[in-house]
Amino acid sequence: MRSIFARAFGSHPSSEFEFAMGSRIGWDHVFKGINNQDGHFLLSDQNVIIGVVADGCTSKNFSEVGALLGAPVIGTIIGENALAILSRDANSTVFSQAAFWERCRQDALAKIRELARSMGSSLTQVVFDYFLFTVLGVLITPKISVFVSIGDGIEIVNSDIMKIGPFPDNEPPYFGHGLLEPGQVKIDQALLRFRIQKIIATDQLVNFLIGSDGVNYLLKAVDKNVPGQQQKVGLVSQFWTEDIYFKNPAAVTMRLNLLSRETQSIDYRAQRVTKYAAILRDDTTLIAGRRKRK
Repeated sequence: MRSIFARAFGSHPSSEFEFAMGSRIGWDHVFKGINNQDGHFLLSDQNVIIGVVADGCTSKNFSEVGALLGAPVIGTIIGENALAILSRDANSTVFSQAAFWERCRQDALAKIRELARSMGSSLTQVVFDYFLFTVLGVLITPKISVFVSIGDGIEIVNSDIMKIGPFPDNEPPYFGHGLLEPGQVKIDQALLRFRIQKIIATDQLVNFLIGSDGVNYLLKAVDKNVPGQQQKVGLVSQFWTEDIYFKNPAAVTMRLNLLSRETQSIDYRAQRVTKYAAILRDDTTLIAGRRKRK
């Protein structure tokens, strides 16, 4: 397979891009004693790159379980299906077609359904308790790159920001809704399929970011100070422009940590306490990528 791609494209996607990622619980969840309900997954094969961010439904009991399990299941299946196609046709553009993404969805639902059935006598109850999560994804092949979603979040392609959602009554479609009968949930069934948000030739892809809806807090806080510091939060583009995030695997999470905490300063002489509110109220997870600098 390696010789096929080298001959057709000259290089593999994994040799062209580098990545930074991280996740941090939002302050509102810390305050309520709720876990971080986001999950993420990255696969960088020599021929394909897949990134997935999943965001669990806050009101359900254990939706972080579904997000943490669902992200790698969905990402792995997308990778397997893509590699199977590319092994037959290195120039295939089938990834831009809804049929490819529906096959990936159905394959992933089958895997998760099997797992869910082993977790309780009522599939419906297990789904509502564990498997309600949104999905944002990116597939990068040697020829084209495709950005998809089920539910809300943020996708940025070549610095162009796409805000997905909100949905009516703040009720986005969740991946797990696909495991239920249509009458069990009041969601337009068309919303349960992957929605293609962006298709771009891979040789034109310079940078990208996919993130849970907590990234909205970053977008709104550009000119605010980091809690307890004189430093500005800054543009979201920092996550694909600043080298530190690519040199240190923990750097994204460390940055999100600073923004998701409440802190205070004490002036003992004036007997005054100043409190600084957290920037990130919701769980925030992101995967950023950029073309390697030469």
